[in-house]
This record gives sequence, C-alpha cells and structure tokens, in this order.
Amino acid sequence: CKKYYKKRQRKGVNKTTASEYVRHENYFGAMMVDDGLADGLLSGPNLDFPTCFNPIVQIIGTEGKKKSAGIFIFCFKNRILFLADTTTLIDPSEKELESIAIGTANLYRKLLGKEPKVAFLSFSNFGSTVHPKTEKIKKAVHLTRKNNPKLMVDGELQADVAVNGELMKMLFPFSKLDSAADILIFPDLNSANISYKLLSQLSDVDAIGPIMSHLNKSAN
Repeated sequence: CKKYYKKRQRKGVNKTTASEYVRHENYFGAMMVDDGLADGLLSGPNLDFPTCFNPIVQIIGTEGKKKSAGIFIFCFKNRILFLADTTTLIDPSEKELESIAIGTANLYRKLLGKEPKVAFLSFSNFGSTVHPKTEKIKKAVHLTRKNNPKLMVDGELQADVAVNGELMKMLFPFSKLDSAADILIFPDLNSANISYKLLSQLSDVDAIGPIMSHLNKSAN
C-alpha cells in the first residue's frame, strides 16, 4: 500500500484510496510483479478489460513512451494469424500503428521462431480509394518500412487480399508480400474488435489473447 501510494501520489491517489485499491486483486497482483515478488500476472476470465488493464498500465507500465496494444493469436486448422490492436487504442496514429506492428512482429518471432509477413488493413487496396483514413495507413506503412527495413510489410490492403496469397498475386503482383500475411494490423479499434469477436464466434479456431505488448514486465 505504501509503495503504491508513493508511485501514484502525484496521479490523484491519496493514502485512503491507495489502501482501497491494493485490496483489489489486479492492483495487488500488479504490485507483486512490479516489486519482483511474482514473475507474471494473468487476469481477466471474470472481469471486463479496463478493470484488468488499467492497474497493469498504471503500475507495471510500458517501455519508454510506447503505448501497449492487445494482440490476439488465432490458431486455425492450417494456419496461425496474429491480429492487432484488438483491445486498446481506439484511433491509433500512423506512429502508433507502426509501434503496434513492431510489437506484434516481435511476439510472432519469439513464439514461432520465424519472420512474419505484415499487412496493414484498410477498405482500400493500394490507393484504390483516396481518403484521410487510407492516407494514414500509407504513412504507417512508410514509417514501418523506413525504421524497420528488414520487416516484410505492405499496405494498404483489404482483408480478403491480405489473407489470400493467390488472390494477392493475381491482383497485385507488385506487392512486397510474396504470400498471405501472418500479421494483420487494423486501422482502428472498431474494425479490429468487431473482426476478432466475429471470427472467434463463427470460425473453428482457438483464440488466444489479448496478449499485451510493450509492457515492462509480464502481465496479461
């Protein structure tokens, strides 16, 4: 309680509220991880997302000034797809989209031991629609390539093209992706959250997540 108060006393928390907060399992658990008394925190089966997420961000925090993003891993019968950001950033900027892509690619490498193919999704294919929302995706792709030249990434792409390598080759043989994408980066939380929940209910798939990126210590 004293440590939590010291950490948050300039964030609107007084001694009384600190005592109340640390009685909650997510605050107490996050403090244990932050203090080195536990290696990780798992939470969420019977609680809503903000109730679990807010204590983690407030106490454990993120690397540098990066914002954490929620990644879902979808294990289909014949393929694995990583989807992001499915839970956190409502309308990410192009810089935040780049950060989401890099965090998801790092997780993909750690878990699968190979290089991913990353598609930035949109309602447009390579400039077929000119709109501020599609321009944001183009800028995000440019930033990601510029700062991570070894990462195989392309966009803006519609979802059906991104997941269908044959369709991509037929329609857009110039694409930087030589086959279907492994990682789908969504333009906003509306499209991402709706898509992953529809897929999880209507598909024969194991959905794992959300796994949070860019945290200082392990918590999900």
